[in-house]
Amino acid sequence: MENKIELKPCPFCGGEAMVIDTGDYFPVITYRVICKASCIMQGGLYRTKQEAIEAWNTRTDSAEQ
Repeated sequence: MENKIELKPCPFCGGEAMVIDTGDYFPVITYRVICKASCIMQGGLYRTKQEAIEAWNTRTDSAEQ
């Protein structure tokens, strides 16, 4: 059973994000997270939804900068 991880909002505009699969675009199905708002930010391609979400949610806390 896959652990559900909540997507953080877009790090650029704060908009809602969603996971998509590339099914029709590449010979191997991969997943990426995209921003649903107008900034069109996209994450990288990953083999699983879990990997795509974890990568999207990885960011530096502004308090650490």
